[in-house]
Amino acid sequence: MTDRKTRWFDLGATALRHVVRDFPPEYVCPLCTRRFDRAALSRGDLTVEHVPPESVGGRPICLTCKACNNTSGNQL
Repeated sequence: MTDRKTRWFDLGATALRHVVRDFPPEYVCPLCTRRFDRAALSRGDLTVEHVPPESVGGRPICLTCKACNNTSGNQL
């Protein structure tokens, strides 16, 4: 899963730099728009978001911050 997280981080950071040219290589949580550097992956600040929730068989779709992912819930 770590390779997937790193790949998603890089894709998100690159996409953002295409829109905002001088933006540092950071990932932005798509739910709260908080910014994260690459070290957030090893700290566990960015987690995989599943839709629908993983508890009911959801598929991983992107990274979100831990706070947003924890408040998303696990029920439909």
